[in-house]
Amino acid sequence: GFTRATGVTLAIVRKARDIFWTTIGVLLIVRRGLSLRAAANQSEGIADDIGIETSEVPTLPVGGS
Repeated sequence: GFTRATGVTLAIVRKARDIFWTTIGVLLIVRRGLSLRAAANQSEGIADDIGIETSEVPTLPVGGS
């Protein structure tokens, strides 16, 4: 096993890594934008391109005005 100091250091490094990559992911989502409606429209376009009826593609209910 590891010494106590080594274990604590590894735990801190792992936590910092998690925080770093979570921050990167959030920044990418914020920068690109997250729109369920746009994702649904994109999936319909892809389905049309490959010849699948959109009624065959499972969809999520999207609320909105």
